[in-house]
Amino acid sequence: MFFRAFGFSGDRLDVMIAALIAHPDLNPVEQVRTDQWGTRYVARCNVESPDGRNPCILTVWIVPPGQVDATLVTAYPAD
Repeated sequence: MFFRAFGFSGDRLDVMIAALIAHPDLNPVEQVRTDQWGTRYVARCNVESPDGRNPCILTVWIVPPGQVDATLVTAYPAD
């Protein structure tokens, strides 16, 4: 519901995927934590939205041990 309010749509998942992938490159990484499951990165703030309002969100990414590519864990509204 949150993402739909900013113009994201299930009909255009490519737009949301592109916005989420770009999020950590366009915003500061505020937390890095490493444990047995890998290294987690938390990026905070604006995601480029279709309606141009660009809400502040958090994205969490993980790079499992022995890998180099990050996988999106979750994305949700920031406080």
